[in-house]
Amino acid sequence: MAALGAALVLCCPGVALAAPGDLDPSFDTDGRATADFGGTDEGRAMALPADGRIMVAGRTGGDFVLARYNTDGSLDTTFDTDAGRPRCKG
Repeated sequence: MAALGAALVLCCPGVALAAPGDLDPSFDTDGRATADFGGTDEGRAMALPADGRIMVAGRTGGDFVLARYNTDGSLDTTFDTDAGRPRCKG
């Protein structure tokens, strides 16, 4: 999994492909999903549960963070009260 960038940009963990090697524009309008945790962030793990959603775990500063995406690439805001981005203070 690629680094999530300075704003926890989830461009690689939440990637959908159309034709081999092409991004699927129906996935979050450009084939990439992003979330902003507001720190120096990096991705560490991704899981694809049976319901088709995408779980991404990472770090921002000294905190652990999670994000869950719907099958269309949108951030699942029902996952946590912080707009779908729970944080565990480290």
